[in-house]
Amino acid sequence: MKKLLINLVRRHKDKAYHFFCCYTAMLTFSAIAIIKFGAPVQWSVNFGIAMAILVGVLKEFFDLYIKKSKFSIADLVADVLGVGGAILLLGVTYG
Repeated sequence: MKKLLINLVRRHKDKAYHFFCCYTAMLTFSAIAIIKFGAPVQWSVNFGIAMAILVGVLKEFFDLYIKKSKFSIADLVADVLGVGGAILLLGVTYG
């Protein structure tokens, strides 16, 4: 199992970067909203989600227009999975 995970990360290193970048961005923006501005937790989590997804989308537009590479839907999926992981960590339930 360990070898499988290591090989998966090696082959898709960029996706792992996207996952952890959005994971960290979501948690960071949520914490800033709560600590710095005293925002309610639910609002802060939604703010963190929006900012993390914005970071991911802006990165893809940077790749497309500045680096002249392709706009990757797979990278956006990794971004969304990173945000989902952060939500799971926070234990936030929507419903």
